[in-house]
Amino acid sequence: MRRFIIAGTGDRAGDLGVIALGIEWMQSGPCALYWPRDSVSSNYPNSIEVKKQIENDHIKVLWTDQDHIPIINSSITDMPHD
Repeated sequence: MRRFIIAGTGDRAGDLGVIALGIEWMQSGPCALYWPRDSVSSNYPNSIEVKKQIENDHIKVLWTDQDHIPIINSSITDMPHD
């Protein structure tokens, strides 16, 4: 898991600054996005780099985590149970 911010460059529709917050679940994999202006969240099945290409580089992806953080770092047998 790796968190990021999508910032608008102002080149399209005047969007400047933070336009979305996101989490990439695995490297070059699907991500979840939250659009604070609209209070809407969405899932994106492709990598954020694909989204950036679709937006024709009108957005910048700013990573807030240096590397991916493992979502699960223990096996299922190590998890507490009743």
